[in-house]
Amino acid sequence: MVGTTLEYLTELNNHNLMKKILLYTLTVLIISCNSDTSSENYYYYNDDLDKSAPFGTFVYKSTQPFVFNKILITTNVTGFRQNSKFVVARQELDTSLLRKWIYLEIEAFVRLKGYNGESNSLSFYNYILPDTFLLRFENNDSNINYLTRTVLESPKIQKLTRNDINYWIVQKRNDSMIGPLTKSEFDELCIQLNIPHKLRLE
Repeated sequence: MVGTTLEYLTELNNHNLMKKILLYTLTVLIISCNSDTSSENYYYYNDDLDKSAPFGTFVYKSTQPFVFNKILITTNVTGFRQNSKFVVARQELDTSLLRKWIYLEIEAFVRLKGYNGESNSLSFYNYILPDTFLLRFENNDSNINYLTRTVLESPKIQKLTRNDINYWIVQKRNDSMIGPLTKSEFDELCIQLNIPHKLRLE
């Protein structure tokens, strides 16, 4: 009799456990189906999170925090604010980190053959290197240094290095990134775009 009771209780516990597992699985599936993974947001990765961040502090766009799908402004972002319409950032440029970022991005792209076909270009502040150009090169230090110099010597990146401090504005409605700007250009554009005072950086 005792054995029969124990068997019954064991079977009951197993049944309840299966019900809990099934309920948990259904809950996870419902949450997964309702989450919009296509929507991307802007994030600020700063020194408070990681003192050893390889490219200094930066602004990136991603479907979730700490997944650095698209780094927009880096080396080094010292101010960041946003609302539903705009992102504004102040960048105190570190040219050594800028070079390191460009080098490592190119090296990874070439080594992984365009991230195994998932990407057809690299972009550095709107200076675009297509895969048809990048993948002509073997992954060695000489080639990666050459490609890095190509980017650094481009007019768009040269403009970036003219000032110690740059300002940036991103309009979220069309993902347009405006910059680099001087402080006076930034202030004037904030007025033109009706960017609220609380978003304006010093």
